[in-house]
Amino acid sequence: PYNFPILLLSWTLAASLAAGNVTLVKPAETTTLCSWLFLEMIARALPEGVISGLAGGAGVGRALVESPRTHVVAFTGSVAAG
Repeated sequence: PYNFPILLLSWTLAASLAAGNVTLVKPAETTTLCSWLFLEMIARALPEGVISGLAGGAGVGRALVESPRTHVVAFTGSVAAG
């Protein structure tokens, strides 16, 4: 995720939005700033709440995956992250 953060985020985000979903993005901690700026730019063109971002490390990702409110998780990362 550190070598093409905007491209990887764009693929997943585009598919999610095209399917009519709201999306919560938790970028890799090594790419948080560029991902956050990209999300802010995209969010300006969409209704409020369609895209949200959450910064954090592995513990935050684990909490999202284990949450009963999470319906689908898409990620790019290592085998350990998966």
